[in-house]
Amino acid sequence: MNTKKDKNELSNLMSLKNQVRISEKIFLTVPEASALSGIAYNQLYTIINKPDCDFVVKMKGQKKNFIHREKFERYLADVSEL
Repeated sequence: MNTKKDKNELSNLMSLKNQVRISEKIFLTVPEASALSGIAYNQLYTIINKPDCDFVVKMKGQKKNFIHREKFERYLADVSEL
């Protein structure tokens, strides 16, 4: 049952989510990681679909991928060529 209070809480959470900077988030969406790194969206999908990619988190039962920001930043610091 959705009450007015539930809707207000959800609205407040969504507003808060939009206020957090990408550089402060723990998990990023692919578009956010692309914007943060400057890596093209399609190239990023190629990277995260490799079996040895350790910075992607796949949500069970969903197609959505999340990128662990700190691991992704370490990956970028260590990689010499994309």
